[in-house]
Amino acid sequence: MVALLFVIGLRVVSLAPNITEIIYAIGADSELVGVVTPCDYPPGINKPIVGSFMVPNYEKIQVLEPDIVLTTGGVQERIAEELNKLGLHVEVIRTESIDEIFTAIDTIGKLLGHERQADSLVKVLREKLDKLVQPPHRWRVYVEVWYNPIITVGRRSYINEMVQRAGGYNIGDTIDATYPVVSPEWVVTQNPEVILMLCEDAPPPDDRIGWQSVPAVKYNRVLVPEDLNIFLRPGPRVVDAIEWLNGKLCEMKP
Repeated sequence: MVALLFVIGLRVVSLAPNITEIIYAIGADSELVGVVTPCDYPPGINKPIVGSFMVPNYEKIQVLEPDIVLTTGGVQERIAEELNKLGLHVEVIRTESIDEIFTAIDTIGKLLGHERQADSLVKVLREKLDKLVQPPHRWRVYVEVWYNPIITVGRRSYINEMVQRAGGYNIGDTIDATYPVVSPEWVVTQNPEVILMLCEDAPPPDDRIGWQSVPAVKYNRVLVPEDLNIFLRPGPRVVDAIEWLNGKLCEMKP
């Protein structure tokens, strides 16, 4: 259960980039006293660094004397437990689906005394999704988040839902996992019509053995977002990512 902290001069530490983005998006950055790398959006963040996403520095966090520390779930569950042992107030913010991302915005708004701003932001984001025009053809999309080994997006990932909301079908939806490792042969046999590349420096699909026959490669339907983080960080900008992908899918000809 989330405890509400309406405190003058509230001191908050964020241990995840997506949480930091939410705090700035609802105008609560004056309460933010510490962040981790790579909290780099919006540009120009100038807050004390308390370690990295995977390895925060507990001593630096304690020195800041935060009223509340915000973490994500998953890999940060252990970190939250350790911080609790140190007597710090920790709230775990889960963002494993689009609805959970919206709930996270509302929750952080309540915790930081910015409930009205959070409500307004969620309303705007939902309205943007409602206005999307679905493409006439439901494209079969392969999403690559890493290339060695090849990691794609399974049914449990919020990115799977992003593809669906944009009007596509994620071929990894058949896999009951979050980010499963797959083989190059699996990708070829799934015959994707569109490839969405979400990892830097990966070998181009048309340079990979056997991939030239895949429709996405054959017809040059390989998408590379200019900013990968709009997909990879489950925060307010996921709606920008869905809009971007939706626009690309609507432009394509079957």
